[in-house]
Amino acid sequence: MKLVLTLGLLLATLGCEDKPQRHPPNVPPLPSQGVPAVLVDINHASRMELESLPGVGEVYARRIIEGRPYAEKTQLRSRDILPEGTYDKVRDYIIARQH
Repeated sequence: MKLVLTLGLLLATLGCEDKPQRHPPNVPPLPSQGVPAVLVDINHASRMELESLPGVGEVYARRIIEGRPYAEKTQLRSRDILPEGTYDKVRDYIIARQH
């Protein structure tokens, strides 16, 4: 009887494994930090939305807002708004929409 219960528990445990999360194509998996689940539009995002990006705090958020508008997100680097390391952290999470 113990063998049957042990085998049943083992089979139940194997069937309950966590499955890897699936991510939509072209959207990178997010780190466990408080990174936004959608792309942040650097031309229209609020200061708080910008600060939710990895490596972006109050100072960088203010610099992004003051440098608007952006034709492309790469202008955060070409205009020296963000240092290369910070830009590398956020580039997959931002977009520069033209509205």
